[in-house]
Amino acid sequence: MSGPVHELASALWHSPTFVPEMVRLGLPLLACLAIGGVILWRWMRRARRRSLHADERGMAVAAEFVLVMPIFLAVMMMTLQFAVLLNGAMVTHYAAYCAARSARVHAWDVPYQNLGTFSALNPFHSIGAPRITPDVRRRALNAARVALIAASPSSESAGPPRRLRWLDALAASSDLGQNAYRETLARKAGWAFNPQNTRLRLVRRSQDIGLPPFFGERVYEIEATLDFEQYIALVPGRIFGRERGGVWVSRTTATVRLL
Repeated sequence: MSGPVHELASALWHSPTFVPEMVRLGLPLLACLAIGGVILWRWMRRARRRSLHADERGMAVAAEFVLVMPIFLAVMMMTLQFAVLLNGAMVTHYAAYCAARSARVHAWDVPYQNLGTFSALNPFHSIGAPRITPDVRRRALNAARVALIAASPSSESAGPPRRLRWLDALAASSDLGQNAYRETLARKAGWAFNPQNTRLRLVRRSQDIGLPPFFGERVYEIEATLDFEQYIALVPGRIFGRERGGVWVSRTTATVRLL
């Protein structure tokens, strides 16, 4: 497994929110899939025997179809919504990882002239503690917002679009139709870059690793906590979310720590 992939997997595994969130959304998703499979299997099994119970007009089969299909469709809609929420939770945790990684890079922004003091035997004293400056927060928040575009809605009801030059360049290189793709990405970016939908908290934490004073007594990690308001359609929103300004949203919180 390559370095960045291993780092991402390790960060998500040690995240205090990733596994509970996957369990909270994954178990209902599996339950809905199981219920839908049982309903479909029982209906198909009875359909094979319909000639034993149906009259010449097939009224028994039609009545059973009318009774079963609404339940089956409701279960499938719940399955789809849980899948969307699960995908949003995974993207939110990845965005928190991107924010923590950006903060880790820029918080330890060592000037070039000071690199000569860096020693493989004494790395902690050479670089020092990270500094969470406003510029570091801005860079980390932008990194998280870019990652959250994948989980943002493209519906016109979600809010005004946001134009980004690199998104326009991406749309221009796509074969899906430049104008339509550009508008879709702009609406998704508008939701991800809306301050009401994305909030980030960065914390510097120190750990005592018990090394001799020559090596340094502490190491520092960056903790990124990201709150993302995920857009939900009107009907499922009444069950899974809350109303805010005419749209239905569901909040997902992700916490990732990186050394």
